[in-house]
Amino acid sequence: MDAEQYLRRARRYLICARQMLNPVNRATMVDMAVIWMRMAEWAKPENRWPINRILKYEAFQPEHISVMGNVFEDVLRTIGLVDRQDPLAEKVAKKVIELAQTGDPLRLKELTLKAFGGRPN
Repeated sequence: MDAEQYLRRARRYLICARQMLNPVNRATMVDMAVIWMRMAEWAKPENRWPINRILKYEAFQPEHISVMGNVFEDVLRTIGLVDRQDPLAEKVAKKVIELAQTGDPLRLKELTLKAFGGRPN
């Protein structure tokens, strides 16, 4: 599903919520709509990978973001993580950002791999 399809589902739940007479049922429909809206947000291409969702709230130069994205992908490949939705991928993303803030972009991959017990190729 793409983001627009998720939003359509959310709209359907909001329409159902308006039709519910029981406040508990109405609240349940609104909760379901919120879940579908979150899924729509995550389905957007710019938010698909954990590092992109996290970087949205950080202040980095565009060239640094590109380096961090490449390091993130390299580290995931090195540790054999294929599923970008895996909770470990988000931990790797946070570690890459944390280490990038120390200002040593040349050693970023090495330091990130070390933090997760891996060794650089």
